[in-house]
Amino acid sequence: MRLKNIVLVLVGVMVLLVAGCGKRQPSVSQVPVAQASDNQAQTSQNKTDTEKKPQAYMLPRVDDGPKLQFSQQGVTFSWVENGHVRMSASAKEVSGGEVTRIGRLTNFSGKLYENGKLVATMTAPKVIADTTKRIVTATGGVTLKSLERNTTVRSQWMKWYAKEQKVVGDGGVKINSTMGNMQGAAFIADTAMKSIRVMDSGKGL
Repeated sequence: MRLKNIVLVLVGVMVLLVAGCGKRQPSVSQVPVAQASDNQAQTSQNKTDTEKKPQAYMLPRVDDGPKLQFSQQGVTFSWVENGHVRMSASAKEVSGGEVTRIGRLTNFSGKLYENGKLVATMTAPKVIADTTKRIVTATGGVTLKSLERNTTVRSQWMKWYAKEQKVVGDGGVKINSTMGNMQGAAFIADTAMKSIRVMDSGKGL
């Protein structure tokens, strides 16, 4: 009987020792997956909203170039520089791009200005306006009329250099004015045609 009690005591001690060997893991607070995803989405949304906010500075002002306005009658092309109109025109069709800054116009009818004053008109079947170089090239039979000098010049093609206020033409030139009529191969004149030089060759133009 005494031996049986001793055995029971030993078995009890062993059970207690085995139960004590399992260490408790420290408790870790875990955020539910759904809640964590919501927090990440909110952080991403806040970052996106911050990026969408307008910057606190003004973009540098670029040089004014030609502006295209569409109307029912066709296309109106206004060339404005430093607050002054350099050329206004109408055309049946206009094509071009902001990258190249070159416009192509068909059935062109334009008004040319000098120091803000209308001085001449130009008509042509086709025109290419290079707004970077400030050059207008008209082809297909061009007519240029001076409003100040009552002079009309016709040639196969013409180029108007807006910066230099100069017009050149080639391909056979016919000039009608109150001073008389002239013909030649090419010509050079200012926009208002206050002075005109007629040449027998358009080489170098």
